Amino acid sequence: MRWSPEVETTILKTIFNTQTFTIDLKKMVEHWPGDDKPTLKALEFQLDKYRKTPKCDNTVTFTKSAGKRAAGSSATSTPVRKKRKVKGDGDVVKNGDEADYLEPA
Repeated sequence: MRWSPEVETTILKTIFNTQTFTIDLKKMVEHWPGDDKPTLKALEFQLDKYRKTPKCDNTVTFTKSAGKRAAGSSATSTPVRKKRKVKGDGDVVKNGDEADYLEPA
């Protein structure tokens, strides 16, 4: 057998059609040789071509493993806006520093 690009494609299609596994795309990008690395989205798009064979019963999934989050971020968050109450007739009741009054909606 000659190992041509067509045969290599057949190998990938056969793997995707017969096996059940998960591919960590982030790890693939991190270990990609050279400086010209694909993006996660581009890599997923290319591999999706092999996964979407109509007659296969596989469960190949892709993950984009997010790194572990830092505990207790010191960044300040955006303050939450106060909610406005709406009366049944469509008028808005404002709350907060202002005196409560009705404002047409």
